[in-house]
Amino acid sequence: MRRIAMSRGRYTRPGIFRRCGIWLRQRTTLPTRTLATALALVFLAATLGGTAREAQGYIPGTFPPSAGTAATVTVDVSHTPTSPEPKPGDTYQYKATFTLANMAEVGTTNEVVLTINADGNAPWTAVPTAANFTSTPAYPAPTTLSCTTTTCTVTYANIKTDGVITFTQNAKVASPLPNGTPILGTATAKIDTKVLSIKLEPVSKTDFPGQCAGTYTFVQKVGTAGAWLVDMKFADVAGQGKVILTPDGSTQIRAWNDPLAEGDTIKVISGTDGSDLTSAVMANATYRTTDPSSPFFIGSDPTTQSQFTSADWLDSLNWPYDTTTWTGNTWLPAGTVITVEREVTYLGCLPGGVTGDGTINREFGINTEIARANTSTAGFDYDVFSTPGTQAPLTCADRLAVSSTPARRAIRPRSPPGSPGAQPAQ
Repeated sequence: MRRIAMSRGRYTRPGIFRRCGIWLRQRTTLPTRTLATALALVFLAATLGGTAREAQGYIPGTFPPSAGTAATVTVDVSHTPTSPEPKPGDTYQYKATFTLANMAEVGTTNEVVLTINADGNAPWTAVPTAANFTSTPAYPAPTTLSCTTTTCTVTYANIKTDGVITFTQNAKVASPLPNGTPILGTATAKIDTKVLSIKLEPVSKTDFPGQCAGTYTFVQKVGTAGAWLVDMKFADVAGQGKVILTPDGSTQIRAWNDPLAEGDTIKVISGTDGSDLTSAVMANATYRTTDPSSPFFIGSDPTTQSQFTSADWLDSLNWPYDTTTWTGNTWLPAGTVITVEREVTYLGCLPGGVTGDGTINREFGINTEIARANTSTAGFDYDVFSTPGTQAPLTCADRLAVSSTPARRAIRPRSPPGSPGAQPAQ
């Protein structure tokens, strides 16, 4: 498996995708009673496979860059005392609180950048230092700190736990100041979540040796970090037309507990709390009974591409996904287990599961793609108060130009002295 960094569309952060290709080699084939129907399906697949392949994988969607368990930050800015409010010459305490949540997703790390601004009419009494920042639980010391008496930016790297960071510093209101002068303080926070890697691990695969038809079972696990589900595609890996989906009944993949399910089912169990995600996953899925297109990301991974060089893709499950942001709408937490069962039949099969041609490999494969991008989230808050008293209100007279020239003169265009049309001095 490989990690790939790309810039796609308007979102330029590195993205990561993974797929897991699993295939099994078989030398057994189909009972005589199903040959006619099976051959018809194979010929259909071969015909479609020989035409130009339309991209039919994921369902195109539009989603803002995000992760299913994205970090969040809440910002609160305040000052004390507030009763009475500080007046010119007074010293008061400025406080900014940053509450960080969802910081502990496995397989990720977070960089937190905080910026606090004091009003120019009420600068801090001293340039802030790292001592002005406290955290609960205690975070490592900031990796960068750049401050003046009116602005301070601090960076925390590799934050992996929820917590609260608090900034406190005294500020002093300038004196003198006009009555009603607003004093504004602001604070912003940005969290950049970086994905160390994502992968879809093959847990197990079972087949039906010595038979001409049976059920494949694939078990896959989302490893290291959560990701969006993109598509799931199934293939006659050798591309020889000797492997088909069993035609006796519906081949549509349904939830494992769906009353209409025959032998083609999927089950998805969360890796965080063991809850059953199958219904939610399938609610967003679109099944294509014939889908000859290659998986979306396969061309970006030489290893997977070589595994399916000759494959005929048979059918697929697809989920909404936005290629410009690497974001979808079906989230699989790290550790999620996907179990898929497919009923498969082999052609050219003799009783006892012996191949009739002796040379054609029977391989049936699954290729599941997951993807996600590095993401950012931000928060902002402000605090404002006014110096005592009220500013004099503006009036219409404040905005008029006053002239001693008679009104009839005032409304005429004036020309520079000596120019054509200039009025003589009065």
